Amino acid sequence: MAFKLYELTHQYQELLELITESEQDHPGFRDTLEAIEDAIEIKLENTAKLIKTIEAEAKALKFEEDRLKKRRQALENNAGRLKDYAEQSLIATGKERIKGQTFTLRLQYNPPSVQVIDEKLIPANYLVEQQPSIDKKGILEDLKNEIAVEGATLQRVRSLRIV
Repeated sequence: MAFKLYELTHQYQELLELITESEQDHPGFRDTLEAIEDAIEIKLENTAKLIKTIEAEAKALKFEEDRLKKRRQALENNAGRLKDYAEQSLIATGKERIKGQTFTLRLQYNPPSVQVIDEKLIPANYLVEQQPSIDKKGILEDLKNEIAVEGATLQRVRSLRIV
């Protein structure tokens, strides 16, 4: 059964909506894609279009996340500066507490915390063991320069590129 172009376009649009509207994985999208009767070349071309559309939307969301993160940080910094100003004003005026109509501002001691003055003088029983991490960049550089690294090999894998 051959579909008309507008029917195929509609089916691909529905598939795009299925994939992008939910935050969950859609294991059935492959079945839906395979059910669209199309020549393999056209199907893969349309699949590439879906991929590019989804990647563009993800990129736009990433950009918006970054923009919102910067805005949040700016607001947090402004609130911190105003809090420091209010605290310094209380200290400068010698007041411990000011009661307003909406809020009360007061100076109080925070819970005790540790200030490490010299790490070298701290007894060993207070030191926390750290798991060593692997320097993959260093290993890659050595392997590229044909320096053998026991326990590691250089690999090249193939992946799909849409150009």
